[in-house]
Amino acid sequence: MSYKNRALKLNAFARFAGPVEIDSISPETVRRFLDGDRPVTAEWFNKFSALKMFFRFALSRGYATRNPLPLSQPKSPRQFRPYIYSMEEVQKMIRVVDNRYRGNWHLEPYTIRTLILLLYGTGLRIGEAIRLQHQDVGLNDAILTVRETKFYKTRLVPVSSDLTGVLRGYFERKWKGSGSSTATPFLATYDGRPVTHLTAELAFKRIRYEAGVKRTDTGLKTDTYNAAISRAVSALLAADSVNKERLAGDGLAEQLTDSVMRLIEREWTLLGSDERAGEALKKLRTAYEVVTAELTPYHHPEYGTATYKGEPEEMNLHASMRKDTFPPNVTYALVLRYANGKVEGVDEFLQSADKYEKLALSVPWLNKYIDDNPRVAFSNLVRSQPVVGRQSDASIHGGHEASWTGRPDRAGEDATS
Repeated sequence: MSYKNRALKLNAFARFAGPVEIDSISPETVRRFLDGDRPVTAEWFNKFSALKMFFRFALSRGYATRNPLPLSQPKSPRQFRPYIYSMEEVQKMIRVVDNRYRGNWHLEPYTIRTLILLLYGTGLRIGEAIRLQHQDVGLNDAILTVRETKFYKTRLVPVSSDLTGVLRGYFERKWKGSGSSTATPFLATYDGRPVTHLTAELAFKRIRYEAGVKRTDTGLKTDTYNAAISRAVSALLAADSVNKERLAGDGLAEQLTDSVMRLIEREWTLLGSDERAGEALKKLRTAYEVVTAELTPYHHPEYGTATYKGEPEEMNLHASMRKDTFPPNVTYALVLRYANGKVEGVDEFLQSADKYEKLALSVPWLNKYIDDNPRVAFSNLVRSQPVVGRQSDASIHGGHEASWTGRPDRAGEDATS
């Protein structure tokens, strides 16, 4: 769930609870807001997640002395399960592409064919496949280099001889003699542009429909969490282990779910940002690994005021980035204005970013503190220069504001927005 969605949930709760002090909010009020007048759906858990973060923050800052959230939660609705296509179903879709695919689409039939076989033959996620560049496709050694994975690491994927032949045929038909660079997307639209996630999904849905391929299961998975397993894990932990007591109860499922959902949210938010701010992110990726990115009017309080009285709402690109040369717990948190379909200030940031890094990482006491506290996440916050006439406490360099922030309350996580 994005920051904007969490803000919407908290605004709804504020209207529901009325103008009251935080400590006067009763568990009954919270429960009525969560339950509403409908059966339990994913929305219940979205609201619970937003309130859990809110009250955790309020307690840590001394704004509240108790947490009114319910101690128990209803059973989560069964979740969607990915469907694995059979060889026969894949062959049906390939025949549709080869023989009956028509229409004014951005993707040529042989590109769709290659994408389907690539996904089926390697198990790549669709976002990983369309982000492959020429330098990532090793046709001679039959190895794919997958970057910016779901878990933000690079991995190598071996490719069968048959699939290597398919990829080689695609390269010769699409790119041979074109003068493409190593950073050019391997899979591309008819005019050589990167394939977006939305374009690939729409094309795949059409192919699947024309092939008459439908999932044969219910689309739902059975419950796999067992409280007895959680207690067994707890019993194996040392007496002073973190979360030992929580795991002894029914907390393991919640811990795992929260962790997985955070990763899923990051990945999908990043894919959505690529659709609308792809050019800006492409430039940023020439110098950084983009860990998270989101287009939103929301401003975290640490980033400054979102809008000023009488001014229209401003859309911004929030991006968290890092380099291999950074200490493991250090990231850039970048905020740039998004207007008229474009992100402003990317070139200016890239031109001056190097001196920010060198300046900040040359401070002896900061370097020592970062080394001594590897689980405290630090972020160099950089945002677009304020409009002339506004006052700012932060120093301004090269058209951007920059400051360093340590986040002990989020140890082990990137200190992004």
